[in-house]
Amino acid sequence: MAKLREQPISVYINNTNYGLLTYDMLWYNGVFPTLYKPPTWYTLANNFFKLIQGNATPAFEAYQAGGLEAMPDQSFAFIYLNDGLSGPKNWPTGRASLLDKITPWLNESLFSEASFKIYYMKQQWTVPKTHTYVPQKGVKTAHPLLILSTSYDPVCPLVSARSANEAFVGSQIVEVKGYGHCSVAAASVCLAKRVRAFLEEGTMPKGYTQCEVDAPYFVRPDGSGLVSVQRQFDNAEDEKIHLAQVELARDWDFSLPFLY
Repeated sequence: MAKLREQPISVYINNTNYGLLTYDMLWYNGVFPTLYKPPTWYTLANNFFKLIQGNATPAFEAYQAGGLEAMPDQSFAFIYLNDGLSGPKNWPTGRASLLDKITPWLNESLFSEASFKIYYMKQQWTVPKTHTYVPQKGVKTAHPLLILSTSYDPVCPLVSARSANEAFVGSQIVEVKGYGHCSVAAASVCLAKRVRAFLEEGTMPKGYTQCEVDAPYFVRPDGSGLVSVQRQFDNAEDEKIHLAQVELARDWDFSLPFLY
């Protein structure tokens, strides 16, 4: 990756599809979105392997587009800017002074550089916000909330689920002990049964619940477009649920609200 940052790789497929494979393409259009969806991990690893072997074409074809090009609108940006501290009163004016403020934050994440654009937007934002968000506790809802989360979500950390749990009276957390963005990213019959009980009967878990993932990582696609059982189940209904979850995890479209 360090070499790619210094020297992009030229790729020629035909007279309408050619260009440079850059660090940004591979890191922000490839690695980051893949953290959302474990079913795509094998493909990313395979593209990296081919790149290391000298074939940059698969990575170029897979990651030449992404980010804002995949976003249907700018609603995320509006919410992000209007909820936070934005405008000239809260951010230094000028390029150099803003860089002095935000550069120390680069080490907070391997993907921090992708946030530079949002900070420039914060600097120029002029729409007045109507209120300041402050987390509350003791909020009562018509029915207790069931809060779902994975252990390792790339953008929605588990601590946020725990914060919501503290805010809403009677709520419970079901944690899927795996990776990916949102609970649909991983197949877990344990999770599915608790969601079904909640939606059909209004039944809540008795306490903080952890569910195992029922599918391995780095599964090679068979090319048929069909999904297959990732583990064995004694119950036919559990297997049916599992297959539906595997298909959902594979086909779920995460439009990335990432601003770069």
